[in-house]
Amino acid sequence: MSIKSKIVSANLVVFGILVSALAIFVYGNTARSEIAAIDLRLESCAAKIITEFEDEWEEEKVPEWDDILNISVEGLRDIRMSFRTVGGRVLFTNDSIAPPQAEVLQSVMASQPVIKTVVRGEEEFRLAVFPVIVDNRVEFTLALMTPIEEIYARLGRLALILFAAVVVSLLLASLAIYLVTRVSLQPMTQMVKTAEQISADKLDQRINLPERCDEVTRLGAALNDMMDRIETAFESQRRFVTDASHELRTPLTVIIGELEFIQASLEQNSLKENIRTVLGELDRLTRLVIQLLTLARIDAGKMILDKKPVRLDEVLIDCIQFMDKEARNRSIEMNINIEKALELYADPIRLKSVILNLLENAVRYNRHGGKVWVNLREISIGRAEITISDEGPGISDVDREKIFDRFYRSAMARAEGNGSGLGLAIVKEIVELHAGQVKVSANQGKGTSFTIELPINQPLQEDGSQLG
Repeated sequence: MSIKSKIVSANLVVFGILVSALAIFVYGNTARSEIAAIDLRLESCAAKIITEFEDEWEEEKVPEWDDILNISVEGLRDIRMSFRTVGGRVLFTNDSIAPPQAEVLQSVMASQPVIKTVVRGEEEFRLAVFPVIVDNRVEFTLALMTPIEEIYARLGRLALILFAAVVVSLLLASLAIYLVTRVSLQPMTQMVKTAEQISADKLDQRINLPERCDEVTRLGAALNDMMDRIETAFESQRRFVTDASHELRTPLTVIIGELEFIQASLEQNSLKENIRTVLGELDRLTRLVIQLLTLARIDAGKMILDKKPVRLDEVLIDCIQFMDKEARNRSIEMNINIEKALELYADPIRLKSVILNLLENAVRYNRHGGKVWVNLREISIGRAEITISDEGPGISDVDREKIFDRFYRSAMARAEGNGSGLGLAIVKEIVELHAGQVKVSANQGKGTSFTIELPINQPLQEDGSQLG
C-alpha cells in the first residue's frame, strides 16, 4: 500500500469514527428528547385530569367523564386512560388498560408516578400511572397511555438522514483528503521518477522543486544537494581513473621496451627468465590500465564507436585463427559453425575485442584436451546470435549472478591468479553500446556458454552480396 493510500485510509477511519459517533449521539439525544417530551405531556394531561377530579370531589360531585375526556394536551393524540381505586375497581376507562402490576402499584402508593414503555400486540405505547390523593391518602390511580409509533417513524427518518450525511461526509472527506494528499505528495512522485532515471551516466538529473516551502520541498532540496555531491565524487573518480590510466601507459610502454632491449642483449639465461617474468607482469598491468581507461571512457560517455559494415562470420574466423596457437598449446579443439553469412553495422575493433575476450576465457578455463564451439545464426529477422561454449568446469550460481560485475572474479580465476575482473564487464558494455545483449548459461561441472545477440543487416548470399 502506498503512502498516499495509507494517509487517506487513516484519515478516513478517524473521520468516519468521529462522524459516526456524532451521528449516534445526535440520534440518541433526539430519541431521549422525544420520549421526555411525551412524558411531560402525559404529566401535564394527568395534572389537568386530577385537578378536575379533585375539584368535583370536594364538591361531593361525581366527575363528568365526558369533561375529562375533553381535556387535551397539545402533542398527545389517541390518549387512553383508566381511573381506578387502589383496590382495582374501575371507575372509568376508555380502553382495556390492565390494572397496575404489583411493583407499579407499590411505587404509586408511595406517591411516585411510574412511566414506562409497554408493548401491546405489535404496537408500542408510553404508559404513565399517577397517584390520586384524597385526604392525604392515595385513594385512586390514573393510568394514561399513548402510542409512540410517530416518534419511531421520526427517529427512523432521522437515522436515514444521519446515515446519508455520514456517507456523503465520508465521500467528500475522502475526495478532499485525496486531493490534498495528491498535491502535497506530487513532488515525491516526481522524486521517484527522477531517481529512477539516475544512473552512473545520468548523474546530472535533478528534482524539480515546487515553489512552496514545506517538508517535501526540503526533502527534495536535500536530495538534490546529495546528488550534487555524488556527481562531484563520480566526476573526480572518473577523472582520476582516466588521468591515471593515461599517465601509466607511457611509462609502462617505456619500461617494457627497455626490458625487451636488455633481454635481447643478455647472454645469461637466468636473467632472461627473470626479465621474461617481469615482462609478463608488466603486460598484465598494461592490459589492466587499458581496461580501466576503456571503462572510464564508457562511463564518461566518450567511447566513440567507429561503426562500419562488418561481416560477422569473417570476424569470428579471424578471432579463432588468432587464438588457434594458444588453443593448440592447451590441446583445445576449436570448432565453428556458421549457418549464414551475416553483416552488421559495428565497430570492428571493439567487436573483435569482445569475441577474443570470450574465446580467451573459453580456452583458458577449459579442461585439458577439451573443445570450444563457436556458433553463428540468425534467430529472428534483424537479430544475430553468437554462442561460444566450452567444456570447462562451469560457473556456480553465485558467480553467474555477478560475472559481469566490475572487478569480480570467480573462485577459479582467483585461485589461478588470472584476469583483473574487468574483461567481462567491458564485454557487456561494448555489446550494449551496439544495442545488443550478452548472457551466460552454465552448470557447475558441465561447461559454460556465452550468448551474444546483436542487430544485423540483411543476410548475405554466398558471393557476399546482400539478399533482396
